[in-house]
Amino acid sequence: LLPPVLRHNAGAAPEKEAALRHAMGLAPDADLAEAFADLNRRLGIAERLAPGSVDPGDVEAIAAYAMEDHSTATNPRPMTAAAYAEMLWSIL
Repeated sequence: LLPPVLRHNAGAAPEKEAALRHAMGLAPDADLAEAFADLNRRLGIAERLAPGSVDPGDVEAIAAYAMEDHSTATNPRPMTAAAYAEMLWSIL
């Protein structure tokens, strides 16, 4: 789920993004989401959740539940249930 989260938050925490790029040996303008997607591929981590692991009918409820999580308030970019759902749909 990290690449979709990084895509959503791109540009919202420039100092942290720069630190990640530096730690990973990436160019200052490298796409972090793509770098992590590439790392996941090299490590054999699936890009999508296993079929049947999440019922598509539950996506909206999961997104609404995520809005209640205490971590939502500390996300670098404001979150909405629609944004959570979009991230989840992108890996189903």
